[in-house]
Amino acid sequence: SPYVEGGVLVAAAAAVCLRVLLLLSESVREAVSSRVEVSTPVSAFIRIREGAFLWEQGASPYVGDSLHRPPFVLFFFYPLVAAGDTVCAFALASLDALVAVVLYRVASEYIRSEEARPSCSLRGKLAKYGVEDAERWRVPEGGSMAGE
Repeated sequence: SPYVEGGVLVAAAAAVCLRVLLLLSESVREAVSSRVEVSTPVSAFIRIREGAFLWEQGASPYVGDSLHRPPFVLFFFYPLVAAGDTVCAFALASLDALVAVVLYRVASEYIRSEEARPSCSLRGKLAKYGVEDAERWRVPEGGSMAGE
């Protein structure tokens, strides 16, 4: 429904704003980047920044042990790193929100398609067993099956 879709978009926009504000806070950024649950030494964004710096200086970012990402990752993130913290935070938060909206839409479509299948709906099961047999499957207050 359009109201639900609009609600998802509003929630995604609010999430982007909140994440940008949090990422622009130096203390929050340091606290999050030091957490192993979020960032490991191999996957840390600081390594991409260091690789971008080495690339700007004309050195290969892969010569040492600083960058463990494919060249495409450095190529993709280099403009964001060069643009500054604010642009980088906004771009990453927007990308996260876009992924969330796409996942929501894919999950919604999957649920709709599953509910439309006759074998998955109560109506389909009643048609399979016949409406008169539906009472047989009901569990009464006492806990025993009605047909027993």
